[in-house]
Amino acid sequence: MEFGASPRASSVLYDRSLSAISQITVGEVDWQKVFRGAKWFHVSGITPALGQSAAAVTTEALKSAKRAGLLTSYDLNFRSKLWSDKEAQACQEPMMENVDVLITTEEDTKVVFKITAVNDEEDEKFAKVSADSFKIVAQKLQEKFKFKIVTVTLRENPSVWKNNWTAIAYSDGKFYSDKSYMVEIVDRVGAGDSFSGGFIYGYLTSQNVETALKMGNAYSAIKHSIPGDLNWATRTEMESVMKGGSLRVAR
Repeated sequence: MEFGASPRASSVLYDRSLSAISQITVGEVDWQKVFRGAKWFHVSGITPALGQSAAAVTTEALKSAKRAGLLTSYDLNFRSKLWSDKEAQACQEPMMENVDVLITTEEDTKVVFKITAVNDEEDEKFAKVSADSFKIVAQKLQEKFKFKIVTVTLRENPSVWKNNWTAIAYSDGKFYSDKSYMVEIVDRVGAGDSFSGGFIYGYLTSQNVETALKMGNAYSAIKHSIPGDLNWATRTEMESVMKGGSLRVAR
């Protein structure tokens, strides 16, 4: 990760060629055994981008998870340094029939699935990115792929080191939203994964989309303050942020 500062954006260098996951093959994993006792299976769109073999195993895993009765989620996570938009669309659209929960951004949805909040390129030039436009995208995704839940995260970038972050969810014809967090960035890498983890945990423990959304949003906001890929925040810290906790030093 090469960290940027205005006017230069941060940049990621991928070094995944010949990694273990890129060399995995269909039939190598006993998915029935892996999923025994499990409730949820989550996939990142980065995995199938690593090669045809990894993509085939991703499909195999999703199908196996559904046969085992698990809920499945998929973070679209488009990475232009790993594959083209056409490759991403051709590979991932067939996978969506085995996905219950899609986690995405408006930008990734536009690039991969060609779904936008507006129908005309000229209109798009003047369209303001907002929660309302995200709702349109979520609804279009649900209509096309029949997801149980669609979540869309929104990041506004006033500067490299200070962002506004929020998310919405759409399920059973209802939209859910949460407050926007102003985050001062120590390290933004892993924020999307933190949202996924917080949402999954929230849904498994509450069976409530709105609760899951708020947990995912708060947990992701916290991640921006933690260096490294991993989020070390506890549930107590997450709940404090959800309640608008103080920035005074905890002693």
